[in-house]
Amino acid sequence: MRRGEALGVRWSDIDLETGVLTVRQQITQIQKKRIGEQPECPVCGDRHAGVGYGKPKTRSGEDRIVELDSGAVGVLLVHRLAQDAERAEWGDAYRDHRLVFSRPGGDPLGPGDITELFAELAAAGGLRHIRHGHASLLLASGSDMALVSKRLGHSSITLTVDTYSHLLEGVGRKAAEAATALVPRKPRDQSVTNQAPVTQSVTEAPAESAGQARSLGGPRGTRTHNPRIKSPLLCQLS
Repeated sequence: MRRGEALGVRWSDIDLETGVLTVRQQITQIQKKRIGEQPECPVCGDRHAGVGYGKPKTRSGEDRIVELDSGAVGVLLVHRLAQDAERAEWGDAYRDHRLVFSRPGGDPLGPGDITELFAELAAAGGLRHIRHGHASLLLASGSDMALVSKRLGHSSITLTVDTYSHLLEGVGRKAAEAATALVPRKPRDQSVTNQAPVTQSVTEAPAESAGQARSLGGPRGTRTHNPRIKSPLLCQLS
């Protein structure tokens, strides 16, 4: 998910039982203005410095489904318990915006507020870009490009292919091998292939066969056809 999309997630957007998250809005960064010029919050009606609400970046990113693994669901459950305790501690002063990620008092976080800290945490974990890293892991695991594109909320699959084409080396070969493996193969006839090969050729027919052929009036040098002699290739095809 994009930074603003993650900040805009509400608990009503997540089904923890099925592990499904729906992206419906994002928190946007508003350039520094006087507080009276800030947009009104659609939840509390107040104005939050540097923070605005909006739809996801792309039309395809709106209302998109992000399926969560069991580890992510577990972390969210623990986070929700901590947030409930925080809400109880603030009492009536808590301004609940129903956001999964918020300030201690419930107000929304601005994208600029977390950028620096997030960069530090990502660097400590050995990651340069979490979003691209996630996409790379999906493709490395063999996930379909269309699924990756939809999960990232790209405007088109072309954008996904152009961005991650360097990770697709060998994918075409793997696809060809997988397609070939689906084609059923007819087993060879073991009764034919296991027969001992015939080593006697037509030109090595016994002398009496040649004499018999001449006595029957056949042309000189011809041989009587032996029905047992077959080409090895014909044996495999029969």
